[in-house]
Amino acid sequence: MAVASSLQFTVLRSVQSFTSILFNPLDPPCPRLPLPKRAIILDLPDELLWSIFSRCMDPHASPFSNENPLQPLMKVCVRWRAVILEAPQFWSHISFPGWRRHGKGITPASLKEDEERVGVQVVKSGDVPVTIRLVPVPDYDSKRVVETMLGASTRVAEAEFLFNNDLFKRVSAHAGGFPILQRLNVRLSEALDAEYNAAAAEFFGSLTALKSLSLASDPVGGIDWLPTLVPLSQMWARLRVCELTDCMVDDVLLILPHFSPGTRLSLILGKLRRVEDPKTLPIIDHTNIQSLSFNRCGDHFVETILRNITAPSLQRLAI
Repeated sequence: MAVASSLQFTVLRSVQSFTSILFNPLDPPCPRLPLPKRAIILDLPDELLWSIFSRCMDPHASPFSNENPLQPLMKVCVRWRAVILEAPQFWSHISFPGWRRHGKGITPASLKEDEERVGVQVVKSGDVPVTIRLVPVPDYDSKRVVETMLGASTRVAEAEFLFNNDLFKRVSAHAGGFPILQRLNVRLSEALDAEYNAAAAEFFGSLTALKSLSLASDPVGGIDWLPTLVPLSQMWARLRVCELTDCMVDDVLLILPHFSPGTRLSLILGKLRRVEDPKTLPIIDHTNIQSLSFNRCGDHFVETILRNITAPSLQRLAI
């Protein structure tokens, strides 16, 4: 119990503070604390070690990147490396194509390695929630890697997709669904065929756990599927964070009434409008958003939005 009491401070806030205990830097960034002996740290139980290591994880860094904060910890000793590699959370951030070393591009051989790595990560991540990133590569048959990722769909908590027609068809038709998906980042690499409009509405409407949505369109290039999603009032009401890129004034005004109290809305590069006559735009007499930000939006876009809404719950406005 005395040892446990003396280690209450070991919920370390960074890799730097953790490694300073071991390597005793000559010029520490802050005054030294009365730290336990190195042997005590090296003898910590595996469960406690991982609880410390997990706080050093960067949720957006590849497990295989040297920039991942866990990489230096794996080099301390064989036991620490084993503790990290045996933790399913270490394998839970899955990306295709995978992380690339500086200066190294994508090749058929590297894509094959990435495909095999995805399979390993899906297995080793066990039953823990996972984050997936899937970007189709031209002239590469990604059918098998897509199916491997979709096999873990019931565990996907965060996802980033760059959809073309083929990938969207596979993902939207996946029978397993995404029951715990809370955060979704979606872009389109090409305009979706008209036949997929109903599938898009059904897919987004089925994401009952979704809390954060980042959606990018390209209306000038014919990539514009936000109108298909505007009628999904229940989906918009579930969101707590919403980011729309290259959105049109009309669509923004139509979805604003659906947001629930406390929602944060970010509009990026919003400078387009479907109808030329501003008198035809809807007047929104009440919206529940708490935060509204405009990033790289034209003055006319910002003025039109603000002139047509009433937001009594708005606490933050950033332009």
